[in-house]
Amino acid sequence: MEARRYRKQFGGGMRQAGIVAAGALYALENNRKRLNEDHANAKLFARGLEEIKGIQINPEDVETNILIFSLSKMSSHEFAERLSEQDTHMLPWDNTSIRAVTNLMVTEDQILKALEQIRQVVSE
Repeated sequence: MEARRYRKQFGGGMRQAGIVAAGALYALENNRKRLNEDHANAKLFARGLEEIKGIQINPEDVETNILIFSLSKMSSHEFAERLSEQDTHMLPWDNTSIRAVTNLMVTEDQILKALEQIRQVVSE
């Protein structure tokens, strides 16, 4: 019984696992070269966030295209909601932290625009 639970927990219950695997395979074959650009965008974003009062992040800790930063002026849920109203989407990680991800659909210009929106949201 316990083995079945673990099997399902780790995806063994997925009937269409090939569809998920096909997407991952496509990404590995076609987008690996772009990953460096995503990581550079994440570093740019982290450096910009570091300059905003009310946000804590160490850009040196950002090694991939995923970054987590902390807020001191508002809850992460309020922050995400207010930012979402400007069509920029990030996920609350916990009550005081936000998780953001750069990917092939995020450009450097969008990073700079998001930083401006965040400055506005945090300063209100």
